[in-house]
Amino acid sequence: MTVLVVMVLLALVASPVTAQDADAIRRELEQMRRSFETMKQEYQKSMDALSDRLKRLESTPAPTA
Repeated sequence: MTVLVVMVLLALVASPVTAQDADAIRRELEQMRRSFETMKQEYQKSMDALSDRLKRLESTPAPTA
């Protein structure tokens, strides 16, 4: 009986901690998603700039020697 009471008390005490941990993990996951989205946008800008640069270079006639 004592073991059962201890287990119930531990479950009651652990529940809010688990909920807090879950909230912390949700916040961390959302921050990671935002960081990933920002990184994707920055890479896309860099790729677009390089693509434009390549198009300009390819459209310019090669100098003749």
